[in-house]
Amino acid sequence: RTFTITAADDCENEAECAVVFTWMEDQEDPEFDSCPEDFVELPCNSNPAQADALDLIGDITDNCGMPQVEVNVTNDAIGCTRLRTYTITATDDCDNEAECVVAYIWTADLEAPAFSACPAVPVNLGCNPALPTEASAVAAAGAVTDNCAVASVDAVSGGIMGGGCLKTETWTVTALDDCDNDNTCMVTFSWIMDIQDPDFAACPAGPINLGCNPPVLPNAAAAIAAAGLVTDNCGVATVIAVSGGIMGGCVKTEVWTVTAFDDCGNDEICEIT
Repeated sequence: RTFTITAADDCENEAECAVVFTWMEDQEDPEFDSCPEDFVELPCNSNPAQADALDLIGDITDNCGMPQVEVNVTNDAIGCTRLRTYTITATDDCDNEAECVVAYIWTADLEAPAFSACPAVPVNLGCNPALPTEASAVAAAGAVTDNCAVASVDAVSGGIMGGGCLKTETWTVTALDDCDNDNTCMVTFSWIMDIQDPDFAACPAGPINLGCNPPVLPNAAAAIAAAGLVTDNCGVATVIAVSGGIMGGCVKTEVWTVTAFDDCGNDEICEIT
């Protein structure tokens, strides 16, 4: 705005002065191109920088010129959750200002899950058990804990091994957290697979004649010996003999029941008379 000031004396001599005022007319705030409305979720163990926040919001414009930009940062932590807030303030030459808050959220976790009771030795399932499953392998590994959160626990079998009666199967149990940290527990099961009875090699088909007045009456050891060699596909655990008692007048008889047990409780009987 220009004011022209003229001074004149009585003789019409005059002088002129032009006073020019300049100012800015601006009541409009700066604008952010793309200020996020919600939290910006980042992958685990991120570290967002100020430059990342400025790139995220895009251009900052103003109707009159380029505003000044100021950035303040705050950091918070709740357990494994991290929150970093960039408060971006744009101010133009007339002190009109706009604010954009960029809040990043992510999980900080570099620690693998832990198994509370991963077995150090094979888990003995005994004889003829139900075969191990993924669920039983996971259970045998014990409770899984993590400093943040366990995402999954699964198990993969390496297959049943052993050509004889003794079988083993090793499962790889893997615990994974939300940040892909993992830990493994090797669970080995062992068991005996045996449904076959023992076998008497020479169980006598008829009575054994001890003659007249035998000097030694039959006992358990003699009955077991008379039953002959006992074999089993896996291994004979116990052989016992029980007498049914001496019967008869001059002709005496005594029946012994010889029983062979294997480790899985399969049994076979030989009657010795």
